[in-house]
Amino acid sequence: MDALINVPNLKHHPLAGFTGCLKSISHANDTIMEGPDRFHRNACNPYIADIYAIEAIRSKVRLQVMNSLVGIFDRGAYPPLPKFQWPHNAILLGVDPVALDAIGAESVDAARAEAAKRPVRRDRRALRYLETAAERRLGQCRPDHIQKVAITIDADGGP
Repeated sequence: MDALINVPNLKHHPLAGFTGCLKSISHANDTIMEGPDRFHRNACNPYIADIYAIEAIRSKVRLQVMNSLVGIFDRGAYPPLPKFQWPHNAILLGVDPVALDAIGAESVDAARAEAAKRPVRRDRRALRYLETAAERRLGQCRPDHIQKVAITIDADGGP
């Protein structure tokens, strides 16, 4: 395999806080590893970053395409229930998996706030893997270092 396009979903994770680009690769059951559950201790930190940082994995991922047409703001690790979903109506594209996860986690937090759930960022353990991933030079997690470009497509398919 020469390259990999990662296509994660936008969803909450009860332990890590968020499942997106990094966790979909590091904890993909029966694809790159067997039994990813053993890496759930400490809110999946540093495991998510350490597994993604393995050169044989990291060097192959070229593009992140996050499916966020419908997001899951609670209990994302389980089959999603409609009451925990919201229409996000977006597709997030990028080459920086840490930045996309930081943006996705903010979207999940906003949906959780609207549904009167506790924001993910209030749990001090949740999302620490993003800081670890940034320390491992996998990407940027600080909002002031992330460049966002929004393209809106009308219902008729035009910009």
